[in-house]
Amino acid sequence: MIIIAGTIELDPERRDEALVSAEPCITGALTQAGCEAYTWTADLNSPGRVEVFECWTGESDLAAHFNGPHYLAMLKALGGFGLKSSDVLK
Repeated sequence: MIIIAGTIELDPERRDEALVSAEPCITGALTQAGCEAYTWTADLNSPGRVEVFECWTGESDLAAHFNGPHYLAMLKALGGFGLKSSDVLK
């Protein structure tokens, strides 16, 4: 099992919009082989922060995700919402 956990800092005024636009990518990731959990949530204590939690069954499934359409679309979209920083651990 592989756990991905971290935070993404966005423009606070655009965080909720970013989460709504990310819904298709999140839903899509959940359909991928080996994806057991894929959650992005607003941190209610920090206006621009998004908490990320993912669980994958193995390295090959995670690698496929990183090269797949849902991850690539997410990367492209985040830049449009004032991405300030990210801190993600595997």
